[in-house]
Amino acid sequence: MENYWKYFSGDNENWGIKLITCGYEQINRNAEYPVKGHPETHLFSWEEGRTLPDYYIIYIPTGGGIFESNTGQVEIKPGDAIIINKEEWHRYKPHKDLGWEEYWLGFKGEYIESYVVKDLFPNHTTHIKPMGYQSDIITLFNHILRLVGTPAKLMEKVLFGSLIQLISHFTLDESVKIKTNRHEYIVQSSIDFIRQNLTNQIDYKKMSERFNLSYSQFRLTFKKATGYSLNQFLIAERISLARRLLHNTDMEIGEVANRVGINSVFYFSKLYKQKTGKSPSHDRRSQMTL
Repeated sequence: MENYWKYFSGDNENWGIKLITCGYEQINRNAEYPVKGHPETHLFSWEEGRTLPDYYIIYIPTGGGIFESNTGQVEIKPGDAIIINKEEWHRYKPHKDLGWEEYWLGFKGEYIESYVVKDLFPNHTTHIKPMGYQSDIITLFNHILRLVGTPAKLMEKVLFGSLIQLISHFTLDESVKIKTNRHEYIVQSSIDFIRQNLTNQIDYKKMSERFNLSYSQFRLTFKKATGYSLNQFLIAERISLARRLLHNTDMEIGEVANRVGINSVFYFSKLYKQKTGKSPSHDRRSQMTL
């Protein structure tokens, strides 16, 4: 199993929320999409799209793709969330040359209708919400994925409390926009590009040319804003993705290394331990005991 998802057919409503599905997928470059194995109620093709009877949030931490609904077609960037309204036609897919990473939730219920829908859909329609890369959101998704795999009935209230907390992140008002200067735009655009191309070779000199900066100016601007050199940032992002793959899938360590753009398992394991304090196998085992 390279990805993890769960669908619920029984009555699991608690606190006015019914969880329909949740999951995580890592879609590699040139991979078939959608992934096979989902129930027919949720499968779709790009040619036909689909319409769902409930509410869904799909969060894309890395990679990039395209989304289309009745209101038009939109490019999906790293950190974007697809907020899907019930009974609205839509379709989406990662770019073949990028792939992407996705987390999702499907839900409904009295609490959702009464307190969430108006904030989740301020324009009463399916839309893309730029959330940026948020470790808090990823932590909550991972926490929920672990909880749904726990049979203990006592964990249900913890699960639904976490669901409310996670969904609330996507209802925050976007009306106050922070103005960014040119340097902030350059840095954020560079971060987005790196997250879209984590498994590709990145030519930093070509990136600097996009912004009409010398290579030295570009490196200095990025490090001053982030505290990382370009290559240090790329390595940190690759290790972060590797941790999610180790925690959420049962991929072999060599495959995880390959998925994050590192061809040598030995180098990957050494780098992983250097950055996290644990070997990949130790980190996976310790996560399974939580």
